[in-house]
Formats: sequence, C-alpha cells, structure tokens
Amino acid sequence: CVRFLTDIQKIEPPDFVIGCGGTEVDCFAAGGEVTGWLELIPREWDSAKVRKVLATFPELELQSESMQSRHRVRYYLDRASPRQILQIEVTLATAGLEADLSYVGSQFLDVLPCGISKATAIRFLVITTAIPRSHTIICGTCLDDLSLYGNGYCGIVTASADAELREQVPASVFQSNRNFAAGVLEGVQYWVTKGPNSSVPRQEWRFNIADFIRGP
Repeated sequence: CVRFLTDIQKIEPPDFVIGCGGTEVDCFAAGGEVTGWLELIPREWDSAKVRKVLATFPELELQSESMQSRHRVRYYLDRASPRQILQIEVTLATAGLEADLSYVGSQFLDVLPCGISKATAIRFLVITTAIPRSHTIICGTCLDDLSLYGNGYCGIVTASADAELREQVPASVFQSNRNFAAGVLEGVQYWVTKGPNSSVPRQEWRFNIADFIRGP
C-alpha cells in the first residue's frame, strides 16, 4: 500500500512505516525492520499457537491470509460482549500467551503480543530517532487509537474519525472539520504555524505522519 502511494501516486516516501497494528516498524528505504524493534516482541509469542488455541471459538472467523502478519492474528467477531472478549484473553493466557486484544467496530479483532501497539511503536521511534515528542504529530481514526494521544505529542483528529474518538481525545488535540487527508493537512498547518511550537523554525521540523486508514 505504501509502495503504491510512493511509486504510483508519487507521494513523498516516509522514513519509517508502522504497520500491522503496531507490530511492525520498518525502515522504508532499507525495506526491513528498524534495528532493536524485534527485541521488544516477547520471545514466547507464537502466532501459530494463537490460531490453534482460538480455533475452539466458533464465533471467531479468521481473516484472509493477506490480512495476517508475523506477529498479529486477525479475526472477524460480530458484536462480541465484554465477557466474550475476556474469555478469549483468559484462554490465551492459560495457554501461556500473554496478549492484548484490539476490538474495533464491533467486528474486527486483532490479537497482538502483550505491550505491543501503535503507541508502543511511536514511542520506540521517538526514542530511536531522537525527534522531540513536541515535534511528533499523530492522527488516528477510531477509538482504538485513543492511546496514541497525549504524552507530549501534537495530536490531530479529523472529521472523518469515529465520533467516540473525537469525543474522548484530550482537549489539546486539534480537531479538524475536514475529512481524511485534508483534515490531516489542516492539523499539520495548525501545529506548525499556530500551535505552541509555531516559534520553531520550519526547517527544524521532520514529519512522519501516520494517517491510520479505517479498513477491514
């Protein structure tokens, strides 16, 4: 998807790409994972074992292989109750798999290694690149992205984001009335020219903007 945007749509290539629910952090130019990231993934994590353990849940439908990744397992799960989610988590823990569950839109379930998320990946890159948090702009689209906000980052939420996210982000987050990329660009303009960092020379900013697109 990112290669398509840079090669076909001629979008400026990013330095890094956070993907697969935050389980992968890649250096775009080199085409491989950023040094040090894999060390954060728990050694005991086993995606194949996750599939085997959760095969006992008839309500879980494994998504296509194109939607799976090395450290994330994705399912369809229709309108699950909190009790069902807890049961899945306990079953995994009993099997020796400490996992974080991300349940979005009452339909999509991601099973991730414990402690690994988009927020974790962003913190890792901030430390690795030594880019100040005050120069880091983040933008999410659904309630599952709430943990991205705060922590000294410059936040943006667009008009196309889920209502639950717009209602719960911190007051410091810039709320755009525009949708999708137009809202992201408006937010970037705000933080560079009108926000508390407007006195920072523009050439000192480096942007790696992640607009997490809603998808299956």
